[in-house]
Amino acid sequence: MIKAESWCSECQEALCQTCSKYHKTNKALKNHRMFNVKDLEDEPTLVRFTEDEYCVQHRDKRIEMFCKHHEALCCIICVTTSHKQCTSVFPVEDMAEGIRNSGEIAYITNQLKQANCEITQIVKDRQKNISDFTQQHHRIENDIAKFRQEVNQHIDELEQRCKKSVDVIYKENLSDMNEQVEHLQYREKAISNCQKVLQTCVKYGSDYKLFLEMVKLKQQIREHDDHIHKQKVAMKRIEFRFALTSPATNFKHYLTTLADVSVTTTPYPNIETPYTSFVTSTPLASRRSSPVTSFRSVDLDLSPCSRRIDFNASSSSRKMDASSTSKTMDLNESYLEQNVSKGSSLESDFLQLSLSTSDLIGVKEADLSKTIYVNKLKVIDAAFLPEGRIMLITSHENNSRLFVYSSKGTIEKEIRLQSKPGGIAVLSKLESALTLPEEQIIQFIDNTDFSMAKDMKIRGHCHQIRSVDNKMVVVCDSEVKLFNGTSVRTIPISGSDILCLCLSAKDRLYYTAESDSSLHCVSTMGREVFKYCHGDLVCPYGVALGRGDRVVYVAGYKSQNIHQITTEGHLLTLIVTRGDVMSGPQLLAIDHDSGEFLQVWEQMYGNFIYVYDMPKDNITP
Repeated sequence: MIKAESWCSECQEALCQTCSKYHKTNKALKNHRMFNVKDLEDEPTLVRFTEDEYCVQHRDKRIEMFCKHHEALCCIICVTTSHKQCTSVFPVEDMAEGIRNSGEIAYITNQLKQANCEITQIVKDRQKNISDFTQQHHRIENDIAKFRQEVNQHIDELEQRCKKSVDVIYKENLSDMNEQVEHLQYREKAISNCQKVLQTCVKYGSDYKLFLEMVKLKQQIREHDDHIHKQKVAMKRIEFRFALTSPATNFKHYLTTLADVSVTTTPYPNIETPYTSFVTSTPLASRRSSPVTSFRSVDLDLSPCSRRIDFNASSSSRKMDASSTSKTMDLNESYLEQNVSKGSSLESDFLQLSLSTSDLIGVKEADLSKTIYVNKLKVIDAAFLPEGRIMLITSHENNSRLFVYSSKGTIEKEIRLQSKPGGIAVLSKLESALTLPEEQIIQFIDNTDFSMAKDMKIRGHCHQIRSVDNKMVVVCDSEVKLFNGTSVRTIPISGSDILCLCLSAKDRLYYTAESDSSLHCVSTMGREVFKYCHGDLVCPYGVALGRGDRVVYVAGYKSQNIHQITTEGHLLTLIVTRGDVMSGPQLLAIDHDSGEFLQVWEQMYGNFIYVYDMPKDNITP
């Protein structure tokens, strides 16, 4: 048997030395690609280049064409079926001509280098993360064991201290009691001697002697009686009492866990590789990418100094002001679009126009769609359910209730609560949750029949509650706790007098505090993102997120308006609702499905719940 030396990729046959020479000299076969068998053994991946490429859809048809529109390889059947409308279908041979000198090989090579470099960095990062995570695990276990030792040592010290105290008290009182017994025993002997003297005198003494002894005995008996009476008055019965202190008695109740264990995640770091800058400048990358106009960001002064808005003016004047301002805003937007497309300098053009900040901000009025009156009950919190229904929690003295209103404003359900609620949130279409601060529990509600499904015990008086994407934040006394599945951790924030808050799906927390009239935005790790202040935002009592978490709404209680701001803290629109009532909005809730929002306004004779249609705006999601 003759050993094969070559492999023909076209004939799919192994050839000996003689057959190889015949292939190279035959006109019909000389263009066939030949591979050395030894090279194929050393580099198995070369087998891929020895086989014909067949169509994915039609396994028995070879790939012969390339569609530039879909960037797809195809066979003749595919051209007549899937790509019959395409006008840019070419033979693979034509597309492959000159490929080695096109520069795309260098592009793909560098792309692979970049991908390999990045995946290597990611693997190293994962390995380091695993090592760090393992070390953290051991450290936590050691910390727990060390804490247990400290607790044991502390309890041992308390035990010794308590035993010592008991021993001192025991010895002091025992010494006093023994001394009393000793004195009483002396008195007992004296009385016994008197008895013996009297018996002896009666038996052996004369009457004269008996009379004298009896007189003496009477005096001694009076002394004994006085002493016994004094001893009975002064004597107290001493008993040991042992009672555990309240912390010790409720030790198991209060100490349910030694520590809060949670896992924090941070975004993967952006790793620049040596090939990044080169790859983005290759001819193929520039050919495939669309042109992008770059310009510098301009910081605008959003302070209200340029123009104040009078919210006590008539509604007609406000409408005129809103109309003129919105026109100015449209002109400015068209101006920006034109100049950005021309590639002009934004900063210089802003200086030439000398536009004030208030000219860039619109003032809009919301249209009232329905009103709900709640008599004598203070509305604590509200939330939108699916299909436009509204859920309210109210309280007045010892009367706390949960109301469910239909989309038309009629009561569907009324449930009496066991104690005063603190806040309510819709977790999903099927489940909601409310807090009961006095009970220190979170109660979960089934949205189908509004029955109380289950309770979750929580340490601290829980009030405000908000939820998004299976995450839940709860204000517990002066802390904000984030519940993410089974883990719980505290979000470090400044200030302890939180009025209202909302949680973003982008791991941001927006809240207002009683100490200032500002909207605070922090990450769920506690890092401050921005602090929004405005002259026409006074006592912000309501915070909500718009659709898609692209805008934030904050309602002013005393300024009687709603500020629509960006997620970076810049004012977009002022929304005016009702400026003729006694007090401003106390809370704010938004229905992302219908675009409605509700506010609670308090008057002397009850609470009014106003539901508005969100003003139409191309910025509003």
